[in-house]
Amino acid sequence: MNRQREMKTSTSKTQRRNDMSSSVRWYNPETLEIVSKVPSADGKKEVNATITHARKQGFLPSVTSILSTVLAGGQGLEDWKTNQVIVACMSFPFDQDPENDAIVSDYKKMIKAKSREVANKAAEEGNILHGYMNRWMETKEIPDDPIGKNMISKIVSHLSSMVAIHGQVTAISSEIPVGSKELGFCGTPDVHITFADGFVLIADLKSVDFKKYKAPYDSQRSQLGGYCILTKSKPDTTLQQWVVDRATGDMIFFEHEEPEKWVKHFQCLYECFAIMKKYDARTVA
Repeated sequence: MNRQREMKTSTSKTQRRNDMSSSVRWYNPETLEIVSKVPSADGKKEVNATITHARKQGFLPSVTSILSTVLAGGQGLEDWKTNQVIVACMSFPFDQDPENDAIVSDYKKMIKAKSREVANKAAEEGNILHGYMNRWMETKEIPDDPIGKNMISKIVSHLSSMVAIHGQVTAISSEIPVGSKELGFCGTPDVHITFADGFVLIADLKSVDFKKYKAPYDSQRSQLGGYCILTKSKPDTTLQQWVVDRATGDMIFFEHEEPEKWVKHFQCLYECFAIMKKYDARTVA
């Protein structure tokens, strides 16, 4: 199947990843749908959803927004942004007069634009791979794309090894929003699986460049801790980072130790978020 066509079929995931209309991504507490726009005060147009609208309507912040607000994006995100600028500079070396301010200014603008292009391309490729996994979880469809096919084969092999230990899969979901007013936030776990013996797995898929990748960041572990709370799973639920190489589809499966620690860590981050934003969705009537 054409990868461009695959891109169009994962629009919901793309929206979640690329919607930058607000520093916080909000969910409707009743429908658990993303709220990007709301009617203006005069009702004549739509405006970006803000913390003011959230306070009035009880919107739920997303797990990733809580992390990015409290941790300011985290070191992983900052490293990633820096790498995009470095790649752009290497691709378009500066070979003009460094004393000419106008030329230097134009070069900086060009590099920023090129780094965004690189970042957007990586994000689009990640969205495609997430789409492949989501459809396989729902329909067992194997993509024609060699990269996607390789990724799915790795996932099948990994889950088969777990089935051999824990029995058949009794429940499986992928990219289904979960949240509540009682918890005060919402999120979309990439993978939530229950096996016959009661064993529960929550996993998050990250697409990376294997040549530059080292290991998961603590913020990613905390993200899984938040998903553990949302799914009302036991504190010792297995939390895994599924890391896929965008270029090949090869994968590494990391199992995070001390899952209870990351559940508590996210709980602390939520309290910090509520203080920083002066908003706690749990208290909205």
